[in-house]
Amino acid sequence: MTEDVRVAVAEVELAMERLNGAFDRYVQELHASEVGGENLDRAIKMKAAMRDSGAIYLSWAKHYAGFDETPMMD
Repeated sequence: MTEDVRVAVAEVELAMERLNGAFDRYVQELHASEVGGENLDRAIKMKAAMRDSGAIYLSWAKHYAGFDETPMMD
């Protein structure tokens, strides 16, 4: 893959880390507030869904970008 692709994948990975951190803080804020309830439950599910789906997409991006080009073990 080209260096542009490798850099772009790394940038997306960093952006996902920032997004996950922001969601974590949002959930913590809801948890600490008196609002909580249904909003907190929805935020927890949202956080988990974004973390998991982001990890899946990044895994495939890294695979196709050749980040995992290691010899297969027999």
